[in-house]
Amino acid sequence: MSRAGDVPLVTKYDVPALIKVIHDSQTSIGVRVGLLAELQRRGLVEGDPHWLRSLRNTKGKDRLAVIYAAGVHSSPAVNAELIDILMGPDGAASAAAAIALGSPGNAAAVEPLSKAIVSKNLRVAMAAIRGLGRIGTAEARAVLASAATSHPDASVRRRAEAELRVLEAHQGGSR
Repeated sequence: MSRAGDVPLVTKYDVPALIKVIHDSQTSIGVRVGLLAELQRRGLVEGDPHWLRSLRNTKGKDRLAVIYAAGVHSSPAVNAELIDILMGPDGAASAAAAIALGSPGNAAAVEPLSKAIVSKNLRVAMAAIRGLGRIGTAEARAVLASAATSHPDASVRRRAEAELRVLEAHQGGSR
């Protein structure tokens, strides 16, 4: 996708064919999300509609890869979709969404992640702690501190304490 001499290898005229590749379930998920990320980075596509379509339509084991990749390219619309997944019935997808929502300073994710900490699914609760740790804001730290002292599950309390120690060691709060 770089230049060959003075001729770009990918132009805006190639985008329609590449969009078909992005949404072709026969194409490897790694190629699909990588291509979308690169086209978005180059300003050749608006990422949100394609991330949302992929989050909504990708099934099976590929769905987790889309969730993680979409979190890296988050926006308010992508965050909202990830929050819906977080609150959904699929524990693996919910845990992936909790981690994906954990981008430094993502204040909009703190409240839904605080709800996920009390999930009966321990994997989701632990992922929510990780997400909050990656957000690293004062509000995220307060949720972690509360979980560290008052969560009914001892393993969740210990994990929240550990996340707080990591944040303190990094002093900036984001990793």
